[in-house]
Amino acid sequence: MRRERCSTRAAPPSLFIVVLTMRNWPQVVVRAAWSLFGALNLVTANVGAQTTSDLPTPRPLASTFTAHPTEFSRITSARELSSAWIVVLDGADRTVTALTFEPNMSRPIGRQGSGPRELLFPSNLLAVAQDTVWITDVANARWLPIDANLNFGSTVAFGSIGGLMLQQSIIGSDMVGNLYFALNQGQEVSLSSKGPLQVPVVRVRRRDWKVDTVTTIVVPSGRASASRTVGPGEIQLMSTRPFAAEDQVAIVPNGSLFVLQTQTKSVKIIELSGRTRIGKPLSRPTIIVNESEKSAFRAAQVVAGSIFVMGGSGSAPRARSAGSRKPGAPLQDMPLTEWPKAKPAFLRGVLSSPTGTVWTLRPAPATEATKTYDLLDGSGQYAGAVSVSRDLSLILIGRQHVYFSYTNEDGVQTVRRYPFPSTSRR
Repeated sequence: MRRERCSTRAAPPSLFIVVLTMRNWPQVVVRAAWSLFGALNLVTANVGAQTTSDLPTPRPLASTFTAHPTEFSRITSARELSSAWIVVLDGADRTVTALTFEPNMSRPIGRQGSGPRELLFPSNLLAVAQDTVWITDVANARWLPIDANLNFGSTVAFGSIGGLMLQQSIIGSDMVGNLYFALNQGQEVSLSSKGPLQVPVVRVRRRDWKVDTVTTIVVPSGRASASRTVGPGEIQLMSTRPFAAEDQVAIVPNGSLFVLQTQTKSVKIIELSGRTRIGKPLSRPTIIVNESEKSAFRAAQVVAGSIFVMGGSGSAPRARSAGSRKPGAPLQDMPLTEWPKAKPAFLRGVLSSPTGTVWTLRPAPATEATKTYDLLDGSGQYAGAVSVSRDLSLILIGRQHVYFSYTNEDGVQTVRRYPFPSTSRR
């Protein structure tokens, strides 16, 4: 049955929120924890004029693809298993579904609850090994593992790193036994703060939960995020720092980190051994943030979903309204919102292939009919580029295919599988 949805865009889930009251502002739900899975495309304050002559010319994605009929409200994470199943998280409906394309089949993962094989608030998927995916369940303070055959493993409690889960943002995992977090330590909550912050990135070794610092990344100060209801089944995601400068991190399966540095427009590569290399600066286009871009950004932040207030461990999240607008009423900015002069050099949503090629979305005007993904090799330099239609968003790079979410005119999303572009290095 076709589900009715208004226009939506893919965006990561909100995890923890508190209620603040502001003068001349309706009741707003503010998520004060910075999240690299977070919901907005945020970046630069420090973009100057750049030459784009050495940007790779994009090749179009193949015209042939396989579409899966299963419908989603807002896909926020996906992982591939060797058995041909891919696992998909719907951040709006808070469901986890396994899909296979040959034949087209789907299977729900986990019931709602706090018992064995149950999920209360799935928020992320971690590929911790070639055939193991951990489902992050923040409400139950645990991970639920599944293997290549979709069998459940023993749950893994947050335990000694529960404080990290609550106070920091999980970036992701590698396939050699580590989890990665960014330590914001509440530094972004002060809305009057100015300038960039240096935030530590830590590696947590799963076998003994040992924590060590890997590097630091640049994030904006004075940032808070909020959501408000704008229609049935729709929320507007807001931030005080839209398009603000911050570094992006991609985790390669072998444990290397690619840090796309916003200030230098270069890529810092940190190997598991600790060896660090910095690539030559990359040319990136400069896109001026005018009123048209601001309006397009606000419209893109209207997504399918509800606002949830988190309780303690084992408590089901409660949906809550945070104010609404009449149909046709203008979308709003948060108080103390600051817009930069230009879009960021690097956008959120960087992904690594199984062999370490990193895909990053190229900044472009909102009116452009296509998107371009730049491919970076092991030295942090361009290895090619791929163009796709604007209704596609990259969600997963697999062993033999790339997967995109496709959003139709009703805002309903489905998964499309494409062969690897001929110009790309896997």
